[in-house]
Amino acid sequence: MINYVKIIGEVHPDVSVSCLGDTSDYNNITFNSGYVSKADLDSEYINCYKKEKNHSIDQKTGYLFSLGFVYDTNTFSLSLSAQSNWNTLKGSEADFTWPVSVSTIDDGEYILPQTSLQAFWEAARDEGKVHLDGGRSLKQQVNAATTIAEIDAIVDNR
Repeated sequence: MINYVKIIGEVHPDVSVSCLGDTSDYNNITFNSGYVSKADLDSEYINCYKKEKNHSIDQKTGYLFSLGFVYDTNTFSLSLSAQSNWNTLKGSEADFTWPVSVSTIDDGEYILPQTSLQAFWEAARDEGKVHLDGGRSLKQQVNAATTIAEIDAIVDNR
């Protein structure tokens, strides 16, 4: 529910208001110094609501990355450090003695043969891309929405 006093305090700290009654009713607000129109506050509320929704999408994307990716029935990390390691393996393949030992997300060990490197790397890349593309698509929908109802109708089912 919209709270006009809160929006004024966050977005217009130079405006002083008081409110008798329900803070979601613009007519209850008394402007002591400065002024902000209801239309401006409604627009600012929608923008704040979009930011909150996009933040929750980002959090979900981070959570999905924390689950890792599966290759050959084993789960491996998709942390930034792990992604750097997978890219190093891929980019410096000739510099390693094969097969290499890589850690699974549960601290197990997996022996990766050189012949599987491309498929392993693609599994990591593709899983990350799915999460990023899904989040980006949802955020584009949020940013295109013009009402709270439209924003609420966007559900992150990833």
